[in-house]
This record gives sequence, structure tokens and C-alpha cells, in this order.
Amino acid sequence: SELLVWSPKHEFAGTLDFLAEIGGKIILGDFKTNDRLSEDVCLQTAGYGICLEEAGVKWDTRMVVRIPKDGAEVEAREIITDYEFDKDVFLNLRNTHRWNYWVENNNWLSGSKKVVTL
Repeated sequence: SELLVWSPKHEFAGTLDFLAEIGGKIILGDFKTNDRLSEDVCLQTAGYGICLEEAGVKWDTRMVVRIPKDGAEVEAREIITDYEFDKDVFLNLRNTHRWNYWVENNNWLSGSKKVVTL
């Protein structure tokens, strides 16, 4: 079943689809119903991994399970991208999102001096 996870340190949360023990390994996983798998799941599961690490939950690997809407065969794949790199990219994108939010919601030019008129 789904599990709400959050990172107080980095101020984000998400819903992890499953955390399961399979073959003696703890697997952090996500279900997808899209027509094809997207590399975005690498970053999404990295975010979940960050949350679990902060909560002291240990896991061994990440997995995505695609359940096609048309009834075709279920596809399960281990995510083999470098987790540390995925974490870095996820957190950089999180900071980019925070910056964009700030710029959109603040008058970023207020208080600045016009230096040159072109």
C-alpha cells in the first residue's frame, strides 16, 4: 500500500507506492500505468530514498513496475542509475523549483538600482 514520506530537511513530501521485501532485499518502488516508462522515475524514487534515509529506514534497491491499462504484460524493472547522482539531480531540481517559486511570488527587482539605460 502507499506510504506518505517526507523530508523535513529539504521540505518536500511524496507518496511511495511500495516498500517490500523480495528475495531478501528491501525494495523501494513505484507503480506506473503509462504506455512507456520515463526516466523521471529515477529522480522520483531518489526523492523517496532521501525521505526514507532521513527517517532511518534502510532499503537495498529501487524498482518501477509498469501496469499497462490495456491489460498487456506487467513490466518490472530495477532502477540501476547511480542513486547518489540521482539524489544530487533531484535536490538541484528541488532548489530550482524553490527559486522559481520565489521569483514568481516576489518583486525581484524591488530595491535594485537601475545602473545603465540602454
